[in-house]
Amino acid sequence: RARRALSTVSSARPTNWRRSKVSSVGGRFETVYCEENAAEALRFHCSRQWTRRNYLITGAIFSVTFFFIFWGRSEASTGEDWVPSVALSLFVGTALCGAIWLANRFTGKRQIQSWLADHKLEGAVCRFEYDEDKLTITDPMFGGELKWQDAYGWTEDENFILIYRSPTFYYYVPKASVSQSDVENIVRLMQSVDVKKL
Repeated sequence: RARRALSTVSSARPTNWRRSKVSSVGGRFETVYCEENAAEALRFHCSRQWTRRNYLITGAIFSVTFFFIFWGRSEASTGEDWVPSVALSLFVGTALCGAIWLANRFTGKRQIQSWLADHKLEGAVCRFEYDEDKLTITDPMFGGELKWQDAYGWTEDENFILIYRSPTFYYYVPKASVSQSDVENIVRLMQSVDVKKL
C-alpha cells in the first residue's frame, strides 16, 4: 500500500514555476516530494477505506469468530460460563482492530520514510500538467499520463485531492501548494466527464 501511495508527490510550499494555459481549461504547476504530505495523504486514503463503520464490522466479526473458538475449547455448560468467553473474544476483537488502526496510521509512514531514503526522492520535483483530456505527471519515478475518462475516481478533503487510477493507486494534489484556480479547474474537469466522486 505504501509503495503505491508513494506514486503521489507533494510540497509543504509551492515552488516558483510560471503557470500557463495549455487549453481553454488547463494549466500546470509543480510540487516536490515531502514526507509529511505523503504521510498525511496516505492517512486520508486509509481513512476513506477504513471508516468507523468498517472498524466496527471488522471488530464484530473478530469477536464472534473468537467467541466460538474459545467456547468450543471450553468445558462450559451453563449460561454463566459464557461470560469469560464473551469477555475474552471482545477483548481480542478490539485489540485486533486497534492493531489495524495503528498499522494504517503509523506503519505506512515508516515505509514512506524508507522509500524516500532508498530512492532519494525527498525534495525531488514533480510537474503536473492538465487540460480538458488528461492529467500528465512528470517525476523521477511514478509519473505518467491519465486520461480523465480512464480515472477510477477522485475524492478530497480540506488538504488534498486524491485522483485514483485504481482503487489503491492514486496521485494527490496538496491544496496548500497549488493555486485555488488550479484546484477548481482540476475538479471541474473531472466533473465534466463524470469521474466518480468516491
